[in-house]
Amino acid sequence: MDGQWVEVTEPLADAMNIVSTQLLHEPTSLAGVSVAVTEQGTLMLNALAWALFAESLRALSGLRTKLATPDDAIPVRFLLCGTL
Repeated sequence: MDGQWVEVTEPLADAMNIVSTQLLHEPTSLAGVSVAVTEQGTLMLNALAWALFAESLRALSGLRTKLATPDDAIPVRFLLCGTL
């Protein structure tokens, strides 16, 4: 999954709530984690972010995701990157 992104297409508000809440309380390093919001309003997580948030996100009823690669050139409105 290296270089790929997981795009969360539904339910967006619940997914964003989970990610933002977990980011605030995450005791481990966020180095390499990238979370983006696309112009279509979907949530994109790189492989490290997906590994960090997948368990919580999978508990959402109606979760819909798809794989995306950097070659898909999806316009991004906002990007959050974790550093050391």
